[in-house]
Amino acid sequence: MNEILFCPNCHQPIEATNFFCSNCGKKIKNPPLSTSISSQIFLYLKTLILPPFGLIWGYRYFRQPDSKSKLIGIFTIIITIIETIWLIQSTMSMVDTLNSQIYQQYNLYGL
Repeated sequence: MNEILFCPNCHQPIEATNFFCSNCGKKIKNPPLSTSISSQIFLYLKTLILPPFGLIWGYRYFRQPDSKSKLIGIFTIIITIIETIWLIQSTMSMVDTLNSQIYQQYNLYGL
């Protein structure tokens, strides 16, 4: 049997499993995050495109009570960290290459 609670907004009875009040529509609690394959692929793609936000999205999944969501969260955070390290190294390499080319041009023309 489901536990009956009362909406904090309209004080009508609601079931503990409801995410919204059926009377006034007020959000009672957040629904669980989706762990479907398509939502995981979309999450990982978003993480690759916008790496800093992957930490936020990964943390949200990690906070969920089920182990599958926690695993998705950990994997998202790991992807974010690896990609951030790669981006920093790539940027530093590009800057070093650019500096060396500028230095060579500077020496070539004797400026």
